[in-house]
Amino acid sequence: MTLQFTFSLPGLVLFVVGAVMVISPRLLWKLETLLYMKKGEPSDGYINICRTGGFLFVIWGIALFLGAPLPGQL
Repeated sequence: MTLQFTFSLPGLVLFVVGAVMVISPRLLWKLETLLYMKKGEPSDGYINICRTGGFLFVIWGIALFLGAPLPGQL
């Protein structure tokens, strides 16, 4: 089995969103709460869950780049 790089827009989106979630979960939290909360900080639980989800998004994005099918294409 050979792995082949394919351009996948869903893979790119998942990779970028996952990278932001892993690198800067506080920025993502500020964007989510921008309209209804002026001051505040995300909880440690939110940061941990955001980073875990971001890590999974990055892996899924890489898998799509390597040619894995989307769930609807199975």
